[in-house]
Order: sequence, then structure tokens, then C-alpha cells
Amino acid sequence: MIDEQFTEQMLDQFRDWLRQTRDEAEQQSADPDAASPAVEPVGLVRLVEEFTALRHDLKLQTRGARALEDESRRLLTGLQAALEALENPQETEPPPEESAARKLAESGGVALETDEYFYTQVGDDPSRYDYREALLPAARRWNFERFQAAIAQAISPIIVDRGNGLNAETQEYAKFAVESGYRVELREPESEWWLEIRSLLQNKSANHAELDQWAARLAAQSRTTHRVPASTIRRWMQAWRSDLTVEHVLNYELT
Repeated sequence: MIDEQFTEQMLDQFRDWLRQTRDEAEQQSADPDAASPAVEPVGLVRLVEEFTALRHDLKLQTRGARALEDESRRLLTGLQAALEALENPQETEPPPEESAARKLAESGGVALETDEYFYTQVGDDPSRYDYREALLPAARRWNFERFQAAIAQAISPIIVDRGNGLNAETQEYAKFAVESGYRVELREPESEWWLEIRSLLQNKSANHAELDQWAARLAAQSRTTHRVPASTIRRWMQAWRSDLTVEHVLNYELT
């Protein structure tokens, strides 16, 4: 253990100090006439000071070592998950299933996803996801225009696939819907893997290692589509709110 190593080092230093003090005392007693430098008398107070300094030094070094050990363990956990995702992507991807958005739209509604732009508006193969970051603003405008057209046609329900979070784009959808007489609701996925992640998100600090692993798995899954890095997914997880409401979205102010 690291704590025991530091303890032994401190005790060795203390033993050396005791030996040195004993040797000096024996030398002085053997030659009492020899000139010796002025030595500060060692009393109980001085001894307590030495022990206090020793204990403080030991505590600081132990605390620093423990923090370094925890950080190393966290980084190794994330690295291991990333390596496993790279080596076995088919084993780390969440099971494919129909999205909750499309399920909700089955009753005469429509599901609108910005990602669809990169299937239908980019490239020649509508079954292929041709993502280009430079086209993301155009994709967002395209999806919002579809949203406006669906409202103009009085389609219901209209499901917009947005992430959990506060931002101006989500607010734009919500405000336009409310102003057009629609009721806005927030819904979450119902898949088993999301329910597991959601449970971990209830205590982000305690579950950071598991969330790092999930971020690596989701990043591996998106390598052939969105190509979202694990760091970005992890940032989304950190921003996720369990208490997000429509009122929060409507009253959001950009800071």
C-alpha cells in the first residue's frame, strides 16, 4: 500500500535522526573538552514540534499520493473502455431498436430529426449517413422549416428529436409551438440502455467511471454515423438535468 510505504520512509528518517543524536551525544561524552557548536536544548515542546511536523508531512504526501492514485484509476478505466470499444464494437453497441420519437409519431404524427438531412439531402444514397460538420447549420434550418410546415398543416403530434438541455435552438422550437397553439411536452427514450444511463446520471460524481465507459461505448457506436467523440458525449451527460421542464426551456436566457 502507498500509505505504508510513506509511513516506513518517515519512520526511517526519524530513526536516522535518533541515531545521529545518539552518536553526537556519545562523541561529546567521550571528549568533553572538545569544542562543540551551540545546540538548542531539546525539550518536550521541541520533540512535540518535530513529531507534529513529521505527521503533517506524512499526511500531505499520503493525501497527494491518494489523489494521484484515484485520478490514475479513473483514466485507466476510461482508457480500458475505449480500447474495448475499438476492439469489439459489435459487443459494445446498445441494441438497435426503433426510436421513441418514431413510436410516438405512429398515430398520424411526424418525427423530425436533424440527422435525417444527412441521409436525404446529402449524397446519392438515402440509406447512408453522409455527415459533414460544415452543413450542420443548414441541416438545422432545414429541420426547423419542416417543423413550421408541419404546424401549418396542423399535424399532431409533432415530435422533434432534441437532446436534454437548455439552448436557444430548443427554445425556438418550443416557443413557435406554443405561439401556434400547441401543447409542448418533454419525453425521454425508453430503451433499456438509456434507463441504465439515466440511473447513473442521478449521481454523476459517484458514477463517473461507469459514465466514462458508457460515453466510450456510445462514441464507438457512432463511428460510422455521427462520429461524436466520447468527450462530447460525456459533456452532454454532465449537462443532463433530471428536473428539466418546458418552463425552463421557454424561459431560458442565453448567458
